[in-house]
Amino acid sequence: MSKSLGNFFTVRDLLEGKTEFESLNGHEIRMAFLMSHYRNPIDLSHNRIVNARGAIREICENIAKLGSDVLKRLPAAKPIGPVLDCLKNDLDTAAATAELRARLQNKQKVPLTEDFIAAAVEALSLLGLDLLKQQTTVDYARLYDQERQEHPNSMLGWFEEKLAALRVKAKESRDFSEVDSMCAALQSAGVEVRMTQSGVFLIRQPDFDPLKLKGLE
Repeated sequence: MSKSLGNFFTVRDLLEGKTEFESLNGHEIRMAFLMSHYRNPIDLSHNRIVNARGAIREICENIAKLGSDVLKRLPAAKPIGPVLDCLKNDLDTAAATAELRARLQNKQKVPLTEDFIAAAVEALSLLGLDLLKQQTTVDYARLYDQERQEHPNSMLGWFEEKLAALRVKAKESRDFSEVDSMCAALQSAGVEVRMTQSGVFLIRQPDFDPLKLKGLE
């Protein structure tokens, strides 16, 4: 293993995009490592990066499902017990991460509460994942607000209005080419597009790059 063989790189290399992977942020790198037990070899492959990014995105949405106001007033809480138990068992971060994700996915359909979200956030903090105030979490929370809030990013607020207008026009003409073109441009800039009965919502992902949207306004 060496740099000359191309199979050795530093964390800074990953952050700056100086590897075969696209530029990664700290949370994505941390998640990629957390998904393996520290005693096992870690294969930082493209598949692992995709899974880590998907996990971060999934967690950000799940902790945002009670809306923006709840995120701002979460009570103090202890970490989710079973997640803590995994960490106590030989620092099994892979099991802890899987346990946390399973509980946040709420497959048992248990009503979400502020206390549960607060406990999940504390568990994330133990894992070194401070996702509560991340732009992705903030943007997802708008999906679950009872009253629609303005987008915290003024540029994306403009794109939401523009895309909504194009969508109305497309429904009348049955020509969605302009809508598809704008969605593709937004996605290439690291923006998830959600179209619901409440309108168009744009969610900044960790790789959001506003410079890629210049000239489209």
